Amino acid sequence: MIPEYIIVGIFTLIGAIVGTFLAYILNIIRDNKLRKEQINAFLQAMHEEISVIMDRYSQIIGEALKNLKEGAVLNVYDILSPQDFIIYNSNAGLIGQIKDNKLRKNIVRFYTLGKGFSNEVVY
Repeated sequence: MIPEYIIVGIFTLIGAIVGTFLAYILNIIRDNKLRKEQINAFLQAMHEEISVIMDRYSQIIGEALKNLKEGAVLNVYDILSPQDFIIYNSNAGLIGQIKDNKLRKNIVRFYTLGKGFSNEVVY
């Protein structure tokens, strides 16, 4: 017959293994949920940043272009600077975690073109 302390030890070991495994699974689920929430918050912030950039562009460039006479020079100085892309610049590491390939590509395209545009106008 197996001594009682060995049976108790075996059940304790099994309980510890099951408890550790469950804690591991629950941590993975929690981490995935937090990552999704972080990416969603990042996307919402980027949406706001893009809206502000587009509004500013429309107000400054749009108005200047609307009022520009044929053959005249566009004389606008306050457009964009690379520092205006603060959400994108400070969270660029999250872009790779966006699962939607088309969305990810469009985000990178918008910011690349926007930064290029701001550099062309400034320099």
